Amino acid sequence: NAERGIAVGAYSSFYRTSDGGKSWQAAAEFAGDLHFNALAGGADGKVFLVGESGVILRSDDAGRSWTRIVSGINAVGPVNVVREDPKKAGLLFAGTEREVVFSADDGGSWQSLRMNMPASSIRDLVIKDDDLVIGTHGRSFWIYDVLYNVDKMLRLAQVAKEFGSEVAGTIMFTLSPVHSHEYFA
Repeated sequence: NAERGIAVGAYSSFYRTSDGGKSWQAAAEFAGDLHFNALAGGADGKVFLVGESGVILRSDDAGRSWTRIVSGINAVGPVNVVREDPKKAGLLFAGTEREVVFSADDGGSWQSLRMNMPASSIRDLVIKDDDLVIGTHGRSFWIYDVLYNVDKMLRLAQVAKEFGSEVAGTIMFTLSPVHSHEYFA
């Protein structure tokens, strides 16, 4: 809504407005020296803050309270972006300084989607239909075009672990003959 908004300060602060930006009130102060890189909205009033040292914070109440959701995130370098799948609430993707990670449990735990992608700073993520478009700082982009399989892969891995099997990732990024530049226009 045009009257209400939120903003983040670079160092440990978070602000809210209820009058279209004419005035701002401090909504939260975070302990320590947290440097935030980005703010993103999710489903049902969720807000995400991402920043240095692998920090991802989630608010389920539009910024009134915050939960640190970092289990499985490699804390080497910042998290640059986080996105929630608009079709599957709780399915999150984050771009770090080295890889893309995902969570199928609203940030409770994170796993790598890197596989054969080179280590690169992930600067933006876009979810379009069942595709995850990954923009890197290395002047390239990747398309992971089977998002609908992420939750199925997790369930299969869980079953395999329950039976004592080792689970190894097999995601492969390749050039797609199906998608043309018109698809993403």
